[in-house]
Amino acid sequence: MAVGSKAIMFVIEPMVGVPDLVYLPDAESWKNYAPDWAKNRYSEIISYVKLIHWNRKLEWIISPTCSIPDYNENSDTAVPGSLESTTGGRQMENENLFKPRGVINHEQAHVIWEGLEKKFAQQAQGEVKLFVNDIIPNSVFAEISLPALKANPNIQLEFVNENE
Repeated sequence: MAVGSKAIMFVIEPMVGVPDLVYLPDAESWKNYAPDWAKNRYSEIISYVKLIHWNRKLEWIISPTCSIPDYNENSDTAVPGSLESTTGGRQMENENLFKPRGVINHEQAHVIWEGLEKKFAQQAQGEVKLFVNDIIPNSVFAEISLPALKANPNIQLEFVNENE
């Protein structure tokens, strides 16, 4: 949700064959993590976001450990090393494949995004560290990216457990 130049970002886990997972904080976490302009607007903002007709099927997950970063909508919020941090990934993000009133349906948008994820993993080179504690079954990462990374002879794949 955006107000002026401020927005709140929610984490979405792209999935294969099932609705994408959207992680929302519970009311208590919201009080701890929400930016000042949104602190007293939990119900309003969550209700609003759920009413939007996104171009994807979604499952809403309430998580007490979910933090919500506040960001300026003009900033680059992509995680370094992610598909979204590449020129092609940013171009596809700018196509708004999953936003309301998309020019293609959500199945077509997923096919495009999953193809980009696979190509991204196939073209990776060098050392690839994956900071994962749990691999989510049916996620694009588990079903598309990880098999492509494992099959890529040009990388050294290392799994790192963040809790160790």
